[in-house]
Amino acid sequence: MTRVTVLSDAEAVARRAADVMANQINDGRMRSADVHIALAGGSTPQRAYELLGDMQGTWSHVHLWLSDERCVPADHPDSNQLMVEQSLVTKLRAQDRPTVRGIRGDLVPEDAAWIYGTEIVRAIGTDPVFDLVLLGLGPDGHTASLFPGRDEAGAM
Repeated sequence: MTRVTVLSDAEAVARRAADVMANQINDGRMRSADVHIALAGGSTPQRAYELLGDMQGTWSHVHLWLSDERCVPADHPDSNQLMVEQSLVTKLRAQDRPTVRGIRGDLVPEDAAWIYGTEIVRAIGTDPVFDLVLLGLGPDGHTASLFPGRDEAGAM
């Protein structure tokens, strides 16, 4: 069942996204289960990550996957992994931090995608299903680097 939630402003959206992620992480903690979350990149989710960084408890069972990354090194200013590290991960206690799974931005996109895909299968299984997938929405309506009007976007 699809449910659409409309919120009053960007801050309310960020708080809701942080709450949803926190609930998923806490549920995994209670079940002693690993939690695999695919994170959005760009500026849309950054505030949610900042809010989530205040969450108490261990994150050692959490695997954060970058679902929308640029082919740049992880420490490059345009890297979504760097944004996630700065807005979320560095706020957490060192011994309790999640595993951040980023792409090899030093490779050509096809090779980086192939390697990343094999890492997902190795970590989650041959029919991988993430516990939560967060997607941002750009001002032009793009999501996950699928831009309206481009062939890659299909029927968007």
